Amino acid sequence: MGKRACPKCDGEMIAGILLEHTMPLVEVATVWAAIDREYCDKHGNIQAKHITDRRRVETHRCKECGFLESYAIG
Repeated sequence: MGKRACPKCDGEMIAGILLEHTMPLVEVATVWAAIDREYCDKHGNIQAKHITDRRRVETHRCKECGFLESYAIG
Protein backbone atom coordinates (compact mmCIF):
# COMPACT_ATOMS: atom_id res chain seq x y z
CA MET A 1 0.00 0.00 0.00
CA GLY A 2 1.19 3.52 -0.73
CA LYS A 3 1.55 6.44 1.67
CA ARG A 4 -1.65 7.30 3.49
CA ALA A 5 -2.84 10.46 5.21
CA CYS A 6 -4.77 10.20 8.47
CA PRO A 7 -8.52 10.72 7.88
CA LYS A 8 -8.77 12.47 11.29
CA CYS A 9 -5.87 14.95 11.32
CA ASP A 10 -4.13 14.51 7.92
CA GLY A 11 -0.94 13.30 9.66
CA GLU A 12 1.34 10.62 8.22
CA MET A 13 0.11 7.03 8.59
CA ILE A 14 2.70 4.28 9.14
CA ALA A 15 2.06 0.60 8.35
CA GLY A 16 2.21 -2.05 11.05
CA ILE A 17 0.45 -5.08 12.50
CA LEU A 18 -1.76 -5.82 15.51
CA LEU A 19 -0.43 -8.32 18.05
CA GLU A 20 -2.31 -10.77 20.26
CA HIS A 21 -0.58 -10.90 23.66
CA THR A 22 -0.90 -14.52 24.76
CA MET A 23 2.05 -15.14 27.05
CA PRO A 24 4.65 -16.48 26.74
CA LEU A 25 4.24 -16.17 22.96
CA VAL A 26 3.09 -13.16 20.99
CA GLU A 27 0.76 -13.99 18.11
CA VAL A 28 0.14 -11.75 15.12
CA ALA A 29 -3.53 -10.93 14.54
CA THR A 30 -3.32 -10.47 10.77
CA VAL A 31 -6.19 -12.28 9.09
CA TRP A 32 -9.70 -11.10 8.29
CA ALA A 33 -12.25 -13.82 7.54
CA ALA A 34 -15.77 -13.69 6.12
CA ILE A 35 -18.19 -15.88 8.04
CA ASP A 36 -21.83 -16.90 7.87
CA ARG A 37 -23.39 -16.08 11.27
CA GLU A 38 -25.72 -19.05 10.79
CA TYR A 39 -22.78 -21.34 11.65
CA CYS A 40 -21.69 -19.50 14.84
CA ASP A 41 -22.37 -21.13 18.20
CA LYS A 42 -23.76 -19.18 21.19
CA HIS A 43 -20.20 -17.96 22.04
CA GLY A 44 -19.50 -16.67 18.52
CA ASN A 45 -17.16 -19.55 17.63
CA ILE A 46 -17.17 -21.00 14.13
CA GLN A 47 -15.58 -24.07 12.56
CA ALA A 48 -12.82 -23.33 10.02
CA LYS A 49 -14.74 -25.13 7.25
CA HIS A 50 -17.39 -22.36 7.40
CA ILE A 51 -14.94 -19.52 6.73
CA THR A 52 -15.61 -18.36 3.17
CA ASP A 53 -12.87 -15.78 2.57
CA ARG A 54 -9.55 -14.87 4.22
CA ARG A 55 -7.46 -11.72 3.76
CA ARG A 56 -4.18 -10.54 5.27
CA VAL A 57 -4.71 -7.43 7.41
CA GLU A 58 -2.44 -4.39 7.47
CA THR A 59 -3.01 -1.73 10.13
CA HIS A 60 -1.82 1.87 9.85
CA ARG A 61 -1.21 4.25 12.80
CA CYS A 62 -1.12 8.03 12.58
CA LYS A 63 2.19 9.47 13.83
CA GLU A 64 0.37 12.61 15.00
CA CYS A 65 -2.85 11.51 16.74
CA GLY A 66 -2.45 7.72 17.06
CA PHE A 67 -5.60 6.87 15.04
CA LEU A 68 -5.59 3.24 13.81
CA GLU A 69 -7.08 2.09 10.51
CA SER A 70 -6.99 -1.48 9.20
CA TYR A 71 -7.24 -2.79 5.64
CA ALA A 72 -7.93 -6.29 4.32
CA ILE A 73 -5.31 -6.87 1.60
CA GLY A 74 -5.81 -8.93 -1.55
